[in-house]
Amino acid sequence: MPLGNIVETLEGFFGERQGGYHVVLAPLFLGNYGHTLELGNERVVYSFLCPMEVGGDGLPRCGGALFHEFAHSFVNPLTEESKGKYRNLDTLFKPIFDRMSNLNYGDSYTIINEHILRAVELKALHPTELQEGLNQEEARGFVYVRPIFDLLTKYDRVRYRSFS
Repeated sequence: MPLGNIVETLEGFFGERQGGYHVVLAPLFLGNYGHTLELGNERVVYSFLCPMEVGGDGLPRCGGALFHEFAHSFVNPLTEESKGKYRNLDTLFKPIFDRMSNLNYGDSYTIINEHILRAVELKALHPTELQEGLNQEEARGFVYVRPIFDLLTKYDRVRYRSFS
C-alpha cells in the first residue's frame, strides 16, 4: 500500500491527524520501530524499518510494518493515559510473558499495545481475512487479540468522533 494511502487509512480509522509522517530505512537494524516526537501541540511520527527481503526488481521490501509502526502514535498515548486503570496485569500476562519477551515485548504496556495494534490492523486492513489473521496472531502468542478485536467491532467512526 502506498504511503499516502497508509496515512489516509490511519487517520480515517483513528479520527485524528498527526503533524507529519517520516520513514527511516534502517538496513542494519533487525526489526521495526515506531517513534513519536511531540512538537508543540503536534505529533510527528517516525517509522524505522528494516528491509525484510529484496524484491525481484532488486529493491528492498519492508513488508506491512509501516501501518503498524505509525499506528503506535495513535494507540500508545491512549494506553499511557490509562495506566492507573489496568488491573491484574500480572495475572493476565504471566502465562505469555516469556513468549512476548522472546518477541522483544518485555513489559506489560508494550504487550497491551501490541495486542491492540494487531486487532486494529485486522479491522482496518484485512476485513476479508479475519479468521486467518486472528488465528495467526494467536499462534504467535497474542492470546488476547480476539477479545480485543471483538471489542473493536463496536467501534464505528460514524458513531464515534475518534478512536480515543
